Amino acid sequence: MPTNDHIVLNPGTGGATLATDFYPDNPGTGVHYQLIQPVFGQDGGAKSLVQDSYPMPVTIKMPANWFVPVGGATNGGAIEVSITGGVSLSAENLNIVGGTLDTILNGVTVGINTIASGVTVGIVSLGGDGISVSQVTDLIGGTIGVQTITIPGGGGITNSGQQIGDTAAPLHSRTFITGFKIKNFGPNTCFVGATGTAALQDHGYPLLVYDDLFIEATGPAGIWGKCTTGTANIRIIGT
Repeated sequence: MPTNDHIVLNPGTGGATLATDFYPDNPGTGVHYQLIQPVFGQDGGAKSLVQDSYPMPVTIKMPANWFVPVGGATNGGAIEVSITGGVSLSAENLNIVGGTLDTILNGVTVGINTIASGVTVGIVSLGGDGISVSQVTDLIGGTIGVQTITIPGGGGITNSGQQIGDTAAPLHSRTFITGFKIKNFGPNTCFVGATGTAALQDHGYPLLVYDDLFIEATGPAGIWGKCTTGTANIRIIGT
C-alpha cells in the first residue's frame, strides 16, 4: 500500500488518481482518508461545486419552542437583533442594563416595580392609541409620591376676532399649547359646534352675549359658528 497522499486506481494501466490524505505518516498505522468535494443541485440537473462564490444553501428548521440565547458580543459591545420575515419576538423577564429601548410598538404592557432616585420618567410623542394605567400595586412602599408635575408653558398669547353672521363660518385657525377660550361680545347669540350645516343652531353650543367657553385643544380648526339672526363679535384667546 502506498504511504504517501493519493492513490492511483489501476496503476498498471495508468488509471485515475483518487485524492486522499494519508495519516498518520506511519506505514504501520497510517490509513488513506478520501478527500471529497461536495456539490449541490437538483436531481438530474446541473451541479455546482461548493466554494466561496457558490456557498452551500442551508435552510434552518425551527423546532417548537425554539429560542436563541443572546449575550454580549465578543468585544463586549451590544448585539443588534433584527427580526424579519413575519417572525415575532416574545420577551419575558427582560432586563435592560447600560442602554435604552428605542421603540415599543402597539400591544405592549409594561410594569414598573421600582424607580431609582434621580430617574425621570416621561412620555415623548404619545401615540394615537394613548396610554392607559389600570393598576399601580407597589411602586415605593405601597405609596406613590409625586414631587414635581411639569405643565407645558405657553409660548405667548395668541388671539383672534371675527364677526359671525347667520351663515355658518369656520372660526379662525390658530395654534395653541394649553387650550383657548371663545367669548361672545354680542350683540346676538352665537352657536358653535363641529358642523357647518344649518343644523348648527339646533345642535350647537349656544354662547349668549358675554358667555365664554374654554376648550382644551391645540386650535379651533373644525369649529364653526352661526347666529340665528344678526351678528356676533367672537373673540378667541389662548396660549
